[in-house]
Amino acid sequence: MKEITCPNCQKNFNLDDAGFADILSQVRNTEFEEELGRRLAEADANKQTEIKLAEAETANKMAAEAEKLRAELAALKAAVDNAELAKKLAVQEALAEVTKERDGLAKDLEIKGQAKDIEIASLVEKYRGELKLKDEEVAFYKDFKAKQSTKGIGESLEKHCEDEFNSVRAGTFPNAEFTKDNTAVEKTKGD
Repeated sequence: MKEITCPNCQKNFNLDDAGFADILSQVRNTEFEEELGRRLAEADANKQTEIKLAEAETANKMAAEAEKLRAELAALKAAVDNAELAKKLAVQEALAEVTKERDGLAKDLEIKGQAKDIEIASLVEKYRGELKLKDEEVAFYKDFKAKQSTKGIGESLEKHCEDEFNSVRAGTFPNAEFTKDNTAVEKTKGD
């Protein structure tokens, strides 16, 4: 038998080996259960803390990734905006160049049209002048014909023939003469 002092009430009591083993077993089981419960609670608290830390870390990683994606999206939007702006500028430059070329061609066409109009006007004036001269010549010959009588025409023809004969006669027919024959033959008279 052993004498043991109670830790709670401080009283001494005797115990045999079997009772001591039984009490020791109860204490050990109780202390073990308490220790196990405390350690489980501690492990559970550690686990909860680690879960919260992991959640916080995951949230931070997700926030960082989201921020990175937002930055990439903003960069891509800026690139698209720059591309659209460059495209608009290129279209404006091409349009300006085409407009300038069109205006130059229109001006050239206008100048050529004016030159053509001047050329046409000069040709019209030239042909009007020629037509006027021809009209005057026609009028002259109409007037000349109206003034000429048959007798005048005959006399001018006679004079022409005499001049031609005299120019040829000197070398070819030196003794020939050209005279007028006014004698009537069969009641007609030739000039």
